[in-house]
Amino acid sequence: MTLRVPDIDANVVKALSQPSALHDELVRYILSTVGCKVQNETTTRLVSHAVQLSLEMFFKDAQCAEMGSRTGMDSAVNPLLVEEIKEVDFQVVCDVLQKRNPSVQNYNLILEPNIDTFLD
Repeated sequence: MTLRVPDIDANVVKALSQPSALHDELVRYILSTVGCKVQNETTTRLVSHAVQLSLEMFFKDAQCAEMGSRTGMDSAVNPLLVEEIKEVDFQVVCDVLQKRNPSVQNYNLILEPNIDTFLD
């Protein structure tokens, strides 16, 4: 019985041979905060690539949410219009964080700048 190796995306292989999207030290630090230690440079780059893809998906969700808040539509947002969104509102980012992980409660209270400080 022969094992079949899944096709590997050529773009992933190419990305792994390029410098990391995130600095290796940052990736190692992030992994260490969850108790993981990586010595292999290729593994570090793979994790960096995965983080980059995750951030891209997160901000795509935030763009959709921003477009939805601007147009008043919750779903079925035109992908071409979403591409026009270059900035997302602070509250939208908090909402997307809470939607992806409901245990992240009140992120907006933790991260929101203290307006009173600026008004004094």
